[in-house]
Amino acid sequence: MLKQKKILQINKYLYPDKGGIENISEQINLLSDNWKNFTNICFSNLNKSYKTRKDTKRFRAIRAFSQPISLGYFFYIIFNANKYDQIIVHFPNILAAIALYFSGFKKGLYIYWHSDIVQQNFILKIVARFFEKKVVNTSKKIIFATNTHMRYSYLDFNPQKCVTLPFTVLNEESANKTFKKRLRRSFNKNNINVLFIGRLVEYKGIEVLLEAFASMDFRINLEIVGTGPLRKTIKESIKNFNNISLHEKVSDHELEIFFEKADILVLPSVNKAEMFGVVQIEAFSRGIPVVSSNIKGSGVGVVNKPEVSGLHCIPGDKESLKSSLKKLIENIDMYPPKKIRKYYDDKFSNDKFNDTFLRIFR
Repeated sequence: MLKQKKILQINKYLYPDKGGIENISEQINLLSDNWKNFTNICFSNLNKSYKTRKDTKRFRAIRAFSQPISLGYFFYIIFNANKYDQIIVHFPNILAAIALYFSGFKKGLYIYWHSDIVQQNFILKIVARFFEKKVVNTSKKIIFATNTHMRYSYLDFNPQKCVTLPFTVLNEESANKTFKKRLRRSFNKNNINVLFIGRLVEYKGIEVLLEAFASMDFRINLEIVGTGPLRKTIKESIKNFNNISLHEKVSDHELEIFFEKADILVLPSVNKAEMFGVVQIEAFSRGIPVVSSNIKGSGVGVVNKPEVSGLHCIPGDKESLKSSLKKLIENIDMYPPKKIRKYYDDKFSNDKFNDTFLRIFR
């Protein structure tokens, strides 16, 4: 039984750092609260302080080649891996892959494969893929959020080792409350609120989204929630628009208010650096339909099911994005909140995640 085993979870970062992988790691942590021997290791951002869980070891890291580097983290894995019965490691994680290889751990390695490395230095990518292949060969299971992650990966995985475990949301209780509030509000086609939540980086397609809004022949409001390297560019781009606003530092409570008044969520990412789009299921859990890019090799289009939870658009194509938004608005009656929420409950709920996770690891 898992309660009796000694388990290590290897992450880059952990909640309260934000991100889909961080949310899933924390969901596993919540499941492990009654287990006796469960340990997390992760990096810590130098400019942040944390209320650390008693079962978590954080290692100070520097950044090199866009990667966090920590000798303490690296050597902890090498010298301690074989003290554990099972290890859960979230990939991509170059340092962890190298350390696991040199540790010689072969007992019960579970790899949660979130994405191939798609944006790193060419030499670093070659090195990382060498060690990833070696570690994958020693694994017991490789876990994917969707089958697309497996099918379009650079690796040829052993299908007998592969299982799918879709993401869930970390804040389902808050989502339930917002969903109930949204059931009481009326939809006004003359005052449509579109919501974007995410890092302000190129692959998120935020610039394509703004180009689409600049040329629309129908009026809708856009709320952008997030921060990142494109922040200054976006602030400059939207200064003459009274129907677009940017919100950079938003509390969890404030985020629920944005979800409550949103009619549509948009995820216009342009490449498979966006492998799942957890924000989509955040929207589904609150009964909100989604317009998202159908990216080849990514799970984004698989998560958002056309005619059920929303519509697709062509990545990087502002005209396609405009057309999909317009079509969804004109046919909004096809996407009532209860229908969207049922899709979430059937595919992505906390209960669904927990049951599948325990079945895999038992």
